[in-house]
Amino acid sequence: MGRTPWPRGWWYLIVSQVHKIIIASSKDSPAI
Repeated sequence: MGRTPWPRGWWYLIVSQVHKIIIASSKDSPAI
């Protein structure tokens, strides 16, 4: 809904954390 007030830095950190969790959860799959 509209623009996000958060700076890009915050979004990048969130995406990085989620990406790390996904990779850790699926070690069988190769890192994308």
